[in-house]
Amino acid sequence: MNPVMRTGSLASLFKGFVELLFFLPLVLTAAVYTLSDETVWPWIASVGLCYWAGSAIVTARTIKRRVFRLLLAACIGTLLTMLSLVLFENKLSPLPIVICSFIGTVYAYRGMASIMRGWLISFSNSQLLIAVCVYVAVQPLKLFLLKELSAYNGLLIGCGIVSVILFFFIANERHLGAETADTGRSKTTLAFKRQNRLWIAILLVLIAVLAMFRQIQHAVERFIRQIIDTIMAWMNRPRENEIQTEPTSEAPPPVLPQTESKPTADWVVILEQILKIAATILVIAVVCVLLYFLGKKLYRLVQSFISKIMERSAERQSDEADYTDEVESLMSYTKLKDQLNGSLQRLRPRGKDKELGWNDMLSNGERIRYLYTRLLHGGMRLGYSVVPSLTPRETAADMTKKKQNVIASEQMTSLIEAYEAVRYGDKSPSDDTVADLKRKLDLK
Repeated sequence: MNPVMRTGSLASLFKGFVELLFFLPLVLTAAVYTLSDETVWPWIASVGLCYWAGSAIVTARTIKRRVFRLLLAACIGTLLTMLSLVLFENKLSPLPIVICSFIGTVYAYRGMASIMRGWLISFSNSQLLIAVCVYVAVQPLKLFLLKELSAYNGLLIGCGIVSVILFFFIANERHLGAETADTGRSKTTLAFKRQNRLWIAILLVLIAVLAMFRQIQHAVERFIRQIIDTIMAWMNRPRENEIQTEPTSEAPPPVLPQTESKPTADWVVILEQILKIAATILVIAVVCVLLYFLGKKLYRLVQSFISKIMERSAERQSDEADYTDEVESLMSYTKLKDQLNGSLQRLRPRGKDKELGWNDMLSNGERIRYLYTRLLHGGMRLGYSVVPSLTPRETAADMTKKKQNVIASEQMTSLIEAYEAVRYGDKSPSDDTVADLKRKLDLK
């Protein structure tokens, strides 16, 4: 078999049993009230196979007519139902055959729909929610209307918890897929998905613990009771040096007076309560420690994710603004020339105050922007025309290509890297870096 087809076949089988898990209360009710106990689970397994068979047939051969698909689904459901009933049911009757074959037909048709329409549509989130509500509705109905299901109380509770967990997980994955469809498999998207899945996993674990709190409490109590019983049995064991005297055969054994059983000693009760409290505190402490380290890790991941999002947002805004800021406006040659001339008029050194203007700049970032302005102005004096759509790095490369740069390409690369760090990363270069770049541009 083709590996792709094998993978698709296993995926269809898995989806079939997932849908069967969600709608287990309905299927189990039909089985319990129409079939014998020996036939219930074989038939339920055949229902999952009906789903898989329907999807496999549609995968192998496309059937466009709905009537033909319905007839084929009816054949699959009836055939697998009859096979399970013949093998495991002692006495056949028309009503169980009709009901079980109908359910098998529905699942076979749903398997076909999962291939033709996609599982996202054939088993939508609304259907997932309805299935979870069915689990909730069955719980009180077992007490007075569906009393036969009381024998499966533990199974329905466990499957209900699993269904709730799967509902949150599947709905979350589908929402993530829809929201991140445009970004594909970028690193930011994958990091966001990992973080989201981690939060969902923590939430689902908390839901499972809350739902099974009574069972966990009883298990802890049974464990503590076993420990106490073991300690008491060890303390009450017979001593080795104890001499056992056998009564003589001539005289009948003395009849001991019946004594009432003594109540449990107070110290045993106190010890049991202390152990319960200690075990509870230990469990809470372990959970708190785990949540602390997990929260610390998540906090770092969230910070990293937010920083990446802000960087991408800044890049996108700069792209949409066509790389314009207060230093250079690349919309037109005239506007750039006017802006550069105005900046140079303000910053041009005059007599003894020429060094004062440079030192009066508030930060090294402003000085780097000024140096970049001087670089563009020098290129314009050599006849260079600024291209509006080019980035600073592309502008420097274009100036070098046209041999209209005022400094060497290696020196210009250092200036561009410093300018990009200031403009896009809000980083402030060191004094040595600024002084070196100033010297390369022959600013005195």
